Amino acid sequence: MQETVKLLEQRNFQELDLDNLIEEIQDLALNEKQTIETNLIVVLKLLLKWQHQPEQQSGKLTASIRQHRYQIRDDLRVSPSLKTYLSEIWLESYREARLQAVDETGLSVEIFPKQCFFTVENTLNTDYLP
Repeated sequence: MQETVKLLEQRNFQELDLDNLIEEIQDLALNEKQTIETNLIVVLKLLLKWQHQPEQQSGKLTASIRQHRYQIRDDLRVSPSLKTYLSEIWLESYREARLQAVDETGLSVEIFPKQCFFTVENTLNTDYLP
């Protein structure tokens, strides 16, 4: 990777291994997408737990929600094109978060709504708690 960067900086395009460069760029994009999806699932799961387990609400839970929100917002700031991806994975991420909330809380799946009532805006809002 360092050699590729050096060649790009030197504008030495004829020496570039384009197939390798394409693969590296694709891997970076995939990694960004996986990171944002993981953080989204965690935030949604924690919001569900906050909403349905009021006795478990704590500063630690709030801090965890804040941390994962920050990571998503930071990823979107660095790569604004991920905002479209966030919308694409929204429903599937909610479904996964719902199942993880069931697993972690031991509560019945029926407790957690099938439809996601959170929006992208309130999910990423640092002050929002359901």
